[in-house]
Amino acid sequence: MLEQGKKEIIISWVGWEPLRKKDEIIRFNNHIRSMTINKDAAFFSNVITNGCLLNEDAVRSLYESGVTYYELRLDKTAHDQQRILANDACVFQAAEKNIHNMLKSELNFTLTIQVSITAVDLEFSFYDTFFPYKEDRRLLFKIIELGKCGVNDFYLLLQNNGKCANNTLKQHKEYLKSLGFTLIEEMKKGILSNGCYAASQDMFVIRADGKIGKCTYALDDENNNIGYLDIENNRMVIDYNAEDLWAYNPLDTACYVCKNLATCCNRSCPLEKQKNLGSNRCCINL
Repeated sequence: MLEQGKKEIIISWVGWEPLRKKDEIIRFNNHIRSMTINKDAAFFSNVITNGCLLNEDAVRSLYESGVTYYELRLDKTAHDQQRILANDACVFQAAEKNIHNMLKSELNFTLTIQVSITAVDLEFSFYDTFFPYKEDRRLLFKIIELGKCGVNDFYLLLQNNGKCANNTLKQHKEYLKSLGFTLIEEMKKGILSNGCYAASQDMFVIRADGKIGKCTYALDDENNNIGYLDIENNRMVIDYNAEDLWAYNPLDTACYVCKNLATCCNRSCPLEKQKNLGSNRCCINL
């Protein structure tokens, strides 16, 4: 990509718990950073984590390697049932402690705490512990409904009517706002803010087995297998016809009169287009 003249490289570390391979992340980031410096390009990195391994030393080492954005995912009631350490230690408490230590540091990062809730999560004291940081612009919150994940069947608590679940989400969001916290959905919308990363021709998901895809959600979808790493020849092999299913986004006639044109540009979720529309037309429009 750098040889093609790209002036910005972003590396995202996702999947299970990436910080179990913290040293490899740092080594890889430092290697890419050295390459971007030689090409006069910018380098950014981010990590999606459950937070239990994000101690002070890890945060500083990762920051020095270029990691400036963290999305820390907590499952409220279900967290310790679905995210289990080998020694049965409490993941939620470890993550909470690490969040506090991060926010006490002077480092210039962004931390989004994504809290996944069930309809029975009506206890809000967790948020109160972060009240001292309500004016810290590094801290954002994102509240979503808990999905099926982890090794247990705790997600069955979600088998309730949508009205109940939506009402619980609303209560959490209103409580956070009453404390003065910022929700990520309230951030100013910019160009392509409704766009999906998988719709970009310059975005690739590289899996542990060397396969290359576009989407981090559709990992079992055959359409999400668009190439592989050719280690011996130090190159990526991409089937560009397969990539077009995700990243070919010509504007539809309806796009020109759509209120979301600037924030979407027909780059909303390609997976939804494939599943529900069978075309390249933007799903936001419908």
